[in-house]
Amino acid sequence: MRSTDHHYAKVAYNGVLNQSQSGGAQAYGRLCHKFPSMVMLNGLRLTIAYFRSNNKEQGEAYKAYLKDLGQALEIQDWEQELPEQSAEYRQLSRKALRASIWFKRYAEAILKVEEADE
Repeated sequence: MRSTDHHYAKVAYNGVLNQSQSGGAQAYGRLCHKFPSMVMLNGLRLTIAYFRSNNKEQGEAYKAYLKDLGQALEIQDWEQELPEQSAEYRQLSRKALRASIWFKRYAEAILKVEEADE
Protein backbone atom coordinates (compact mmCIF):
# COMPACT_ATOMS: atom_id res chain seq x y z
CA MET A 1 0.00 0.00 0.00
CA ARG A 2 1.40 3.38 -0.99
CA SER A 3 1.43 6.31 1.36
CA THR A 4 -0.08 9.69 0.72
CA ASP A 5 3.40 11.21 0.59
CA HIS A 6 4.38 8.66 -2.06
CA HIS A 7 1.45 9.83 -4.19
CA TYR A 8 2.36 13.51 -3.65
CA ALA A 9 6.00 12.82 -4.52
CA LYS A 10 5.11 10.95 -7.70
CA VAL A 11 2.74 13.67 -8.96
CA ALA A 12 5.20 16.43 -8.03
CA TYR A 13 8.07 14.67 -9.75
CA ASN A 14 6.08 14.22 -12.95
CA GLY A 15 4.86 17.83 -12.87
CA VAL A 16 8.31 19.31 -12.32
CA LEU A 17 9.88 16.98 -14.87
CA ASN A 18 7.31 18.03 -17.49
CA GLN A 19 8.06 21.70 -16.77
CA SER A 20 11.81 21.11 -17.02
CA GLN A 21 11.29 20.28 -20.68
CA SER A 22 9.29 23.44 -21.39
CA GLY A 23 10.19 27.11 -21.55
CA GLY A 24 8.49 28.06 -18.29
CA ALA A 25 10.63 25.95 -15.99
CA GLN A 26 12.12 28.81 -13.97
CA ALA A 27 8.74 30.51 -13.43
CA TYR A 28 7.20 27.19 -12.37
CA GLY A 29 10.11 26.56 -9.99
CA ARG A 30 9.66 29.97 -8.38
CA LEU A 31 5.98 29.18 -7.85
CA CYS A 32 6.95 25.93 -6.15
CA HIS A 33 8.91 28.01 -3.65
CA LYS A 34 6.32 30.74 -3.31
CA PHE A 35 3.17 28.64 -2.80
CA PRO A 36 3.79 27.19 0.71
CA SER A 37 4.72 30.54 2.26
CA MET A 38 1.73 32.22 0.61
CA VAL A 39 -0.61 29.58 2.05
CA MET A 40 0.87 30.05 5.52
CA LEU A 41 0.57 33.82 5.26
CA ASN A 42 -2.72 34.29 3.39
CA GLY A 43 -4.54 30.97 3.56
CA LEU A 44 -5.29 28.47 0.84
CA ARG A 45 -8.37 30.20 -0.58
CA LEU A 46 -6.61 33.54 -1.18
CA THR A 47 -3.50 31.85 -2.55
CA ILE A 48 -5.55 29.86 -5.04
CA ALA A 49 -7.41 33.03 -6.04
CA TYR A 50 -4.10 34.84 -6.56
CA PHE A 51 -2.70 32.00 -8.68
CA ARG A 52 -5.89 31.86 -10.75
CA SER A 53 -5.87 35.63 -11.37
CA ASN A 54 -2.21 35.66 -12.41
CA ASN A 55 -2.88 32.75 -14.72
CA LYS A 56 -4.40 35.19 -17.21
CA GLU A 57 -1.57 37.72 -17.05
CA GLN A 58 1.64 35.76 -16.72
CA GLY A 59 1.23 32.62 -18.75
CA GLU A 60 1.12 28.95 -18.19
CA ALA A 61 3.25 28.48 -15.04
CA TYR A 62 0.42 29.39 -12.64
CA LYS A 63 -2.07 27.24 -14.51
CA ALA A 64 0.33 24.30 -14.65
CA TYR A 65 1.13 24.53 -10.93
CA LEU A 66 -2.53 24.59 -9.93
CA LYS A 67 -3.27 21.69 -12.28
CA ASP A 68 -0.40 19.62 -10.87
CA LEU A 69 -1.23 20.42 -7.26
CA GLY A 70 -4.87 19.65 -7.94
CA GLN A 71 -3.85 16.30 -9.38
CA ALA A 72 -1.85 15.55 -6.23
CA LEU A 73 -4.82 16.46 -4.04
CA GLU A 74 -7.34 14.88 -6.42
CA ILE A 75 -9.08 18.19 -7.11
CA GLN A 76 -10.43 18.80 -10.60
CA ASP A 77 -11.79 22.33 -10.19
CA TRP A 78 -10.37 24.58 -7.47
CA GLU A 79 -13.32 26.94 -7.61
CA GLN A 80 -15.90 24.22 -7.02
CA GLU A 81 -14.03 21.97 -4.62
CA LEU A 82 -12.73 24.30 -1.91
CA PRO A 83 -14.74 23.30 1.18
CA GLU A 84 -16.98 25.75 2.98
CA GLN A 85 -16.70 24.05 6.38
CA SER A 86 -13.71 25.28 8.36
CA ALA A 87 -12.57 21.83 9.53
CA GLU A 88 -12.52 20.48 5.97
CA TYR A 89 -10.84 23.66 4.73
CA ARG A 90 -8.08 23.37 7.35
CA GLN A 91 -7.55 19.73 6.46
CA LEU A 92 -7.26 20.57 2.76
CA SER A 93 -4.84 23.39 3.62
CA ARG A 94 -2.64 20.95 5.53
CA LYS A 95 -2.73 18.50 2.63
CA ALA A 96 -1.85 21.27 0.16
CA LEU A 97 1.13 22.30 2.30
CA ARG A 98 2.25 18.71 2.61
CA ALA A 99 2.05 18.17 -1.15
CA SER A 100 3.69 21.51 -1.97
CA ILE A 101 6.82 20.47 -0.08
CA TRP A 102 7.41 17.80 -2.71
CA PHE A 103 7.03 20.32 -5.51
CA LYS A 104 9.54 22.59 -3.77
CA ARG A 105 12.04 19.75 -3.27
CA TYR A 106 11.87 18.68 -6.89
CA ALA A 107 12.09 22.28 -8.12
CA GLU A 108 15.37 22.57 -6.23
CA ALA A 109 16.68 19.20 -7.45
CA ILE A 110 15.51 19.15 -11.06
CA LEU A 111 15.00 22.77 -12.04
CA LYS A 112 17.88 24.08 -9.88
CA VAL A 113 15.65 26.90 -8.57
CA GLU A 114 16.59 28.15 -5.12
CA GLU A 115 14.68 30.50 -2.84
CA ALA A 116 17.28 33.18 -3.46
CA ASP A 117 16.36 33.12 -7.16
CA GLU A 118 13.07 34.81 -6.36
